[in-house]
Amino acid sequence: MKGIKRTVGIGIASALAAACTTKLLWTTFIDTGKPLAAIALAVDADNNSYVGGMSQENVDGAGWSSAFAGVLAKHDVSGKMIWQVEIDQANSIAQVLPLNDEYLAVVTLHTGFGLMEPAEPKPSELWLVSASDGALVTQLDSFETLPFLEMAVANGRLYVAKGESVPSCDWSCPEFSYGTEISVYAADGTRLLSREFSDRNLRDMHVAADGQLYALMLPGQPSLLKLDAALADVWAVNPNSAQGSAGCYRLKLIAGDTTLFVDCGNGVVQVSPQGEVGNYT
Repeated sequence: MKGIKRTVGIGIASALAAACTTKLLWTTFIDTGKPLAAIALAVDADNNSYVGGMSQENVDGAGWSSAFAGVLAKHDVSGKMIWQVEIDQANSIAQVLPLNDEYLAVVTLHTGFGLMEPAEPKPSELWLVSASDGALVTQLDSFETLPFLEMAVANGRLYVAKGESVPSCDWSCPEFSYGTEISVYAADGTRLLSREFSDRNLRDMHVAADGQLYALMLPGQPSLLKLDAALADVWAVNPNSAQGSAGCYRLKLIAGDTTLFVDCGNGVVQVSPQGEVGNYT
């Protein structure tokens, strides 16, 4: 991969409301002596930052690499590096999410890049990682049959969604594969429950502080589902039923203080926690 820089800069900015400006607090660099690329960034409750990405191995004179390794680093609130590890089990780190003071949830990638596909590709994996030293604790899942989509933390639990990618066509693609699975884990990695949606694809999800989960699903007319802490249906509504709706195509959930907003790409639909669909604006 030609042109990847050998250092990764991490900047954290703090908003100064009085001056309506931002102030750069610190910048730090990770240098392993190998070309690096940052992919994932997360911050915990103590303002420690976690950066995940990949480093190139066996780089030739043209800048091409025959192998990659996952890199994960932790910095404290002042930007000082606490630890940095290479994870040989992965080509890169796709996402990192702090669970609590003890653990991180980390999604690894094993696919190649462009012409550099590995001889024996492995599925991506979900790992429980120690927040104190970056050590792998236990593997929680393998995304062999359904790819990883997204994850979130709320109410002391980890919510993980995997499934087929959403097709680019409008409301239905008969030739496309469908399927979504949402799993819930305790903060120590114990898998508590899961639910499969064999005929739906997840477009976006939001988990409220009380564990209520909101999921935007396709195909057909888009559905916004509310699931309780046991992943059982509470209600389902169609954002396109909003007065004045021109049709939701680019679905994205935006969480407000007391309501949800569905970003349709060409407008926004407001939906209350009780499933009442507001106007399209």
